[in-house]
Amino acid sequence: MKKNLLVFMLLCFITNSVGAQKNEFAGSLYWELNGDVLTISGNVRIPDYEDPWEKHKETIRKVIIERGVTYIGTWTFHDYKNITTVEIANTVTSMGNAFNGCSKLSQITIPNSVTSIGDIAFYKCPSLLSLVVPYVAGKDFGQERSSCTLYRTFEGPNQATYYIVESGQQRGLKSADKWLIPLGNTYSELVPLEGNYLIVKKNDRCGLVTFEGNEIVAPELDALEQCGKGYIRFKINGFWGVMNYAGKVIIPTDRGYTKIGNYVSLTKRFPYEMDGYKGECNNLGVQVSKIKVATPKPTNTTTSTSSNSSNSSTSSSNTSSNSNNSNNKTTTVVVEHHHDPVPVQQWQACFGCGGMGTMGCDNCGGSGTKYIGDRLHRCSRCNGRGIIPCNICYGNKGQYITVYQ
Repeated sequence: MKKNLLVFMLLCFITNSVGAQKNEFAGSLYWELNGDVLTISGNVRIPDYEDPWEKHKETIRKVIIERGVTYIGTWTFHDYKNITTVEIANTVTSMGNAFNGCSKLSQITIPNSVTSIGDIAFYKCPSLLSLVVPYVAGKDFGQERSSCTLYRTFEGPNQATYYIVESGQQRGLKSADKWLIPLGNTYSELVPLEGNYLIVKKNDRCGLVTFEGNEIVAPELDALEQCGKGYIRFKINGFWGVMNYAGKVIIPTDRGYTKIGNYVSLTKRFPYEMDGYKGECNNLGVQVSKIKVATPKPTNTTTSTSSNSSNSSTSSSNTSSNSNNSNNKTTTVVVEHHHDPVPVQQWQACFGCGGMGTMGCDNCGGSGTKYIGDRLHRCSRCNGRGIIPCNICYGNKGQYITVYQ
């Protein structure tokens, strides 16, 4: 009896050892099947359309992607209908359409290291009622997840974890323990900013709200984009402006800017473009430079090309006439006059003081005197003159700007 038991245990050990044997594929990748658990390890990408474990397709119920693997290829587990659980290490940074058709897949968490997922990675996964993925701006992570609720994680204030929840066309915001913006708010898009602010979209119009759902800017704008820490650019009727997170307009749209770039913290300026010009505004909205950009225009000229009209004396008059008629042609040529723009220094009067170089003293209101207690004293800032040098041009009355002509 003991001998038979020993033989049985030895056979079980051999069987398990064979079943858990590591198999090499695609260079430095390995896979092993232990019961119904498939483990993939290595230090490279899982190539697209490679699944050497396919003969165990009906057996596999759990998949473990170990540390070192960086990519899960398209069709890696396509139509593996018995997989229920997937664990992915945080060395994975992207995946193709890897799990489409896994009809019993019910639990998977995508690590924060992942920044790219195939659009139909979870297509036809009806058992996947919720999916947790890291937030990546502008990435939907698969529009074909019919009944799946998507949880997109990101780090908010005080390093707390927040979730943008997506169900159909509705978006909501949730903390670890409560809803902040419920799904029924009809927002179709939520984009987190620094602090507790969100760009939202509603009926294809953009606005700004807090994490608590308080509207700072109603969703009535054509576009709204982050353009620097604490700043967002907005678009109305084809023109751009800039505001801060409190909704205060810094650069209005009525200046006609067709493009505003990201805030440059080193110079504290926003680059802009407008019809025929480009330049910069500072973080107070003051236009500090404006350069004219000349665009060469094509002109049309007409030239004539004629054939040699001389005819041989031995040729017949009919032949000569036909030859001249067929060779005399007029061609219209389009000539573009290109030239390099020439920089010209042009004086521009200061808009703050109107070219005067001075402005009223803000300490005494321009009177030159100021009460201290019940006694009238000469203003110490303007020394009784009532005016001070302009704090924009510092008394220079303006500046030279470079205009390209």
